[in-house]
Amino acid sequence: MKEAFFIACSLAIAFSTVVLAKDLCPPPNLIQPCKCTSGYPPLTYECSNLTSQETIEKVFEKSLDYPINAMVVDHSSFMYFPVSLWNSKKISILSIEYSSMSSLFDSVLPESNSL
Repeated sequence: MKEAFFIACSLAIAFSTVVLAKDLCPPPNLIQPCKCTSGYPPLTYECSNLTSQETIEKVFEKSLDYPINAMVVDHSSFMYFPVSLWNSKKISILSIEYSSMSSLFDSVLPESNSL
């Protein structure tokens, strides 16, 4: 009886691990030149060598409904982060290194944003 219970529990744990361990990173070709560094929450996008405003906007738009917890931008040059796209992703951590931008955002972030 104990063996049957142990086997049932083991199977339940294995099943829930497989079902719940869904990779949340979008396909790499959708967010190039960025890369998603973790398939499980919290997700981090690392973006290097962003060279145009269009590129950063496409990365946000093509990541669809995938959540982004943190974003690291380095060795890049673009105008700003669009607030509308930023709010839709609810990014809470931003790191910008060795990059140049005209402004951080195109307008003021709402008070509800936790950045």
